[in-house]
Amino acid sequence: MPRIILFLFHLLLATAAGAQTTRTLLRYDFQAEIGGNLLFENAPELIEPGLSAGGWLLRDGSLDFSAGPGGSATDLAMLARSWGAGGTPGNRFSLELTIAPGRSLQLEGYSFSEQASGSGPSGWSLEIDGTPLASGPTATSFTTRAGALSLAPLQGTVLVTLAAQGASSDSGSWRIDEFTLDGNLSTVPLPASLTLLACALPLLGRRRQR
Repeated sequence: MPRIILFLFHLLLATAAGAQTTRTLLRYDFQAEIGGNLLFENAPELIEPGLSAGGWLLRDGSLDFSAGPGGSATDLAMLARSWGAGGTPGNRFSLELTIAPGRSLQLEGYSFSEQASGSGPSGWSLEIDGTPLASGPTATSFTTRAGALSLAPLQGTVLVTLAAQGASSDSGSWRIDEFTLDGNLSTVPLPASLTLLACALPLLGRRRQR
């Protein structure tokens, strides 16, 4: 019996500690090779166990695809139009990321490649749950945008948004490829009462043994 109690004690402490290693948790490369053919795929190419996500959504218009940085023969990218020509509000890509119950997500970095057409948007921004985190001018050739993130630990479902604005024409396009989020996913710490109980279990076992 004491060995079982000691095992439970260590299990509780290990669960409370959780994993803290920073790594790539989510990546979209927007392509899949099926039967020797390269196809557009609006689904995660990599996703950490404990997270779930579907495809990117577009607020205005239809989501499309085009060649990515490597060219259409080997690489595809997500594409959309309607990025705020004539002073109208810009369009946005959005993604719902769901964290499993009992888990906590700490985001520490982002990265993606972007390219705007000549009449496409002039500026971009990244938000998570409505909090602006990064922004900058767009580029007319594929350019990698990356940076650190400093957010409180997240739980439940969060909304990731990539927005752009300032296009000179509604037909102007913006392409996104190789979107990633880095950080760590850990177990939510146990309540203080359970931690105290875990610490008391070995003592209880010793008393029973005596």
